[in-house]
Parts: sequence; structure tokens; C-alpha cells
Amino acid sequence: MARSTDLHGRRGTLRTITVRELIEALEDEDPDMPVMFTSNYGDYHNTPQVHALQGECEEAALEETAYSHSGWRIRDEDYDEERDGPPNRPDRAPRVLVII
Repeated sequence: MARSTDLHGRRGTLRTITVRELIEALEDEDPDMPVMFTSNYGDYHNTPQVHALQGECEEAALEETAYSHSGWRIRDEDYDEERDGPPNRPDRAPRVLVII
């Protein structure tokens, strides 16, 4: 599957697929097959760890963060501006579909 979307940030590029590409990838799959996703554990061997999905999807805005391996996090829409200040570079906050 080709990755056609790159999110560029200070910590590098986060490569992903579009909703269209996800739909195309799923068209030929068994509709009763369980779905999982993986992430890199971050150890010496780059061990892939498997995560289950709750089955919810929601649109969210991303913002850059130094506290994530990817360099991105889901933007907290309910942030306390007086305490935390404005979100990081809100003009560049890409909208994404998050599968939970």
C-alpha cells in the first residue's frame, strides 16, 4: 500500500495513508477478520507491539509535541489557555481521522 500523505513537523515527517487508501486496502479483505494495529516499542530491536481497536472513529486536530516519538499528539480542544498558553502552531494543525 502506498503512503501518500506526509505530515511535516519539527521532529521529522509522519507518513500515513488517506481514508481512500484505507478503504481500497480493506475492499478485498474478509469482513469478519479482526483488525489490529502495531506500533514500534522503541527498544533496541524495534519490536512491533500489537494494539486492539475499540471500534470508534473521530476527526481530530494534531499538534506538534516534544513528548511523543512521532512528534505529534491529538490537540486538546479543552485546553486551559491561561495555564497552558495557546496550542502549538494552530495555523498548521492538520485534521486527521483517528481510529480508537
